[in-house]
This record gives sequence, C-alpha cells and structure tokens, in this order.
Amino acid sequence: MNNRKIDDLIEDYMNIKISDKLEDRVNEAIKESKKIKKRGINMKKGFIGVAASVAVVIGMLNVSPAFADAVKEVPIVGNLVNLVVVKNYKVNDKNVEADINVSKIDGLKNKELQDNLNEEFMKQGKEAYENLIKEIPDIGEGKKYVGMDYKIKSETDSILSIEVSKSEIQASGYETRKHYVIDKEKQVVLTLPLIFKDKSYVDVISDNIKEQMRKQMKEDEGKSYFIDSEKDFAEDDFKKIAENQDFYINSNNDLVICFDEYEVAPGYMGPVEFVIPKEIVDNLK
Repeated sequence: MNNRKIDDLIEDYMNIKISDKLEDRVNEAIKESKKIKKRGINMKKGFIGVAASVAVVIGMLNVSPAFADAVKEVPIVGNLVNLVVVKNYKVNDKNVEADINVSKIDGLKNKELQDNLNEEFMKQGKEAYENLIKEIPDIGEGKKYVGMDYKIKSETDSILSIEVSKSEIQASGYETRKHYVIDKEKQVVLTLPLIFKDKSYVDVISDNIKEQMRKQMKEDEGKSYFIDSEKDFAEDDFKKIAENQDFYINSNNDLVICFDEYEVAPGYMGPVEFVIPKEIVDNLK
C-alpha cells in the first residue's frame, strides 16, 4: 500500500458525515487512550456522572468501508490472519475508569472456529464492562480501573498465539492473561491435553518448573516463588500445573507455561512464564 493510497483513504474518511455525538465520542476515546499507560493508572478527579460519561466507542471499521478495506491490506498478522480492535468500552465516572478493547480475528479457513472466537471475544469485553457498571454503586469513595486488550503474542508458520490481558486496579493491582493457541494447519484451538499423549505431562512439566523456580531464586535474590516455604506456609506452595494450564507457543516453537499474578509468586513478580525445554516436551508427545 503506497503513501498516496493511504492519503486518499484518510481524505475519504475525513469527508464522511457523522453525527456530532459520535464524533465527540471518537475524539474523546483518542484523547483518553493517550493518557492510559500499560501499568499504573493515574485516576482522575472530578469526573462527570454515569449518564454523560459512560461511552461505547465503535471502531472506524464500522464507520468507513474504505478504511476497513485499507486495514485488510495491512499485514498485521502474517498474510492470512488479521486481528483488529472493533469495539472499545470506555467508562469515566467519578473515580471509576475503564478502557476495554474488543478485537476481531479474520482470515481463518475454519469460519466456524473464527466466528466462535469472535463471539467469545465480544462476550468477554461485554461482561467486563457490564460487571464494572454493576459495581459502581458499591465502590463508594474508592477507586477502580479495568482494562482489557488483545494482541498477537507470537506466530510461527503453523501456530498463532493470541493473548487476552485484563488488568484491575483497586487499592492494589491484579492482572490476568488468557491465551488462545491456534493450529493454523488443523484449524483448531490447542489445549495441553490435545498436545500430549497422556496426563503424565502434568507432573513432568511441573517438576521442570520447580527446578526453574529454584534456579532463578538462587541466581537472583530479587525473584521469589511460592516454593520450598517454611512449614506454616507450605500449604500455599506451587505443587503442579492444571491439566488445562494456560500456555502459548513462542516464536521458537517452545511451549511456554503461564501463570497469573499471585498464582505462583508474590504480586510484585507480576504474571510469570516458564519456557519448557523441547527435549522434555518431545518426550511427552
């Protein structure tokens, strides 16, 4: 796509007649998105009421067909699969904020799988938004922020991994992540039980993660995991992964096991990941 074509599309978009209300919402979303940092949110004071401040901003894909066509030509995820933000739920009420993005995947050969994923993505965003709205009366003088975003975590010739991250800040922060690992050849979403021949992977991978935890703590005093604790705290130690533990496949085709914040380590460690050696993974298939 050359610069001239982009300029023409921008000009076409700018000439589209939209309502003042929608234009105000789009401009507000652009301004707000620049203020929100990846980690740590400065909560604003003196917000206006719910009726005037809770906005749902629909992306430009729903406004301009020309812009949508241009997006399809941009190789966001390889040459076949695109992931674009199609909706943004924004809340700005007194001491409560939210910036919830909803993305859509396009380009999978299995259209039923594609539709199911997009339906799930839309449901996740809507639920996060509606749950926050229900909480507003109970938050009182406290403060809360909710953010959600989708991104391509990694991609290889055969595997595409999408990460959905959700962060909540209320007194302290809490971040969760969920990955969708798509086999582009078989057109299915992979799970650990689908990858391995039997359930022995649970104990084998868990033992390797424990070894990595101990090694990291020995080499770096700043790292800490819930393992080898004293007797009174041993009950909370990491024991083993779940059969359907969250994971993704990185760009080197390595299996990466993922844990949410506080799941296997103190909060200051954030969400943590462990790359499992290929020789261990291959012996389990």
